[in-house]
Amino acid sequence: KLHPIEPQSDLQQLDQPSLLLLILFILLTPLGYGVFVVLLNRHRRLSGNTGAARAHRARSKSAKRVAAALATDNPAEALFKAVVGYLADHCNENEAGMTSQDALQLMQRKGIPEDLAGLVHRILKSCERSQYGGTVLSSEELQALGDGALEALDNMESYFRKGGHS
Repeated sequence: KLHPIEPQSDLQQLDQPSLLLLILFILLTPLGYGVFVVLLNRHRRLSGNTGAARAHRARSKSAKRVAAALATDNPAEALFKAVVGYLADHCNENEAGMTSQDALQLMQRKGIPEDLAGLVHRILKSCERSQYGGTVLSSEELQALGDGALEALDNMESYFRKGGHS
């Protein structure tokens, strides 16, 4: 016995997984385009603005420098450079030759809260005393300075992300 041929629409011929893939493709295409546009705009902003690019990478770069500082021959100097490097990068300033006093003045100019600026300044002063004062820091003291530096970097990053408001 022959069955009559019935015309079917294209969607009826699709099995369930193929239909699901078609729907996902239709929905995800605009989303993918949106993500592409956002990433392209970010790339344009960062490639055309050195200060914004430095600020964007400041936290991750400095966190890596802090982590690597404890394994160097002069951890206090490396820690000092990591923290000062963060400030210099985020504020688009020159890192070379910056002292703890310069860093404090920079933080005051940028409106960083006094308690946070004081914490960073104390960390930098401890590093300077170790470098130039002949004070040898124990591994526990260096670890505490490193932990404090990471906490200070996190707090400053959160301050800057809020638009510079505490």
